[in-house]
Parts: sequence; C-alpha cells; structure tokens
Amino acid sequence: MQLDYFNYLVRLVENGSLTKAASDLFISPQGLSKALHRMEGELGVNMFYRDKEGLHLSAAGAEVYDAAYGGQDQAGQEEDTGFY
Repeated sequence: MQLDYFNYLVRLVENGSLTKAASDLFISPQGLSKALHRMEGELGVNMFYRDKEGLHLSAAGAEVYDAAYGGQDQAGQEEDTGFY
C-alpha cells in the first residue's frame, strides 16, 4: 500500500469533499477517487459512505483514519526533533 493513500484519507476527512480534498492535494478528483478505491480494495473495507449530505467515514474508515492521523502526527514529531 502506498503511504500517499493515508494522506489522501486524512485530506478527505478534513475536507468532507472529494473535490476539495483533490484540490488540496493537487490531483484530479478522478485520481483521488481511483486511489481511494484501490485503498479500499487492498484493505477489503469500505472507507466511506455517501448520502445527500456528503461523504462520511464508515466504522472501518474511522479506524484507518485514526491510525493514519496518528502516523502523520508521529512523523511530524520525528521531523521536529530531528530523529528519523
């Protein structure tokens, strides 16, 4: 699995919109959607569900998000302290 996928997931959750997240990531919405489907296929879970109000994390997606967000936070702390 590509590490970019976790960054994509975090951006999707933060923005609540595929289009806004794709814009923040400087990729096309179609590219982001394909990456999300690949990630879901690799993990064997649906990360989001959609309704008329927008994009929402599934229970499995929330678990992956917590792991991804914690991993990003830890990576940022490592960079700040100079340890890699």
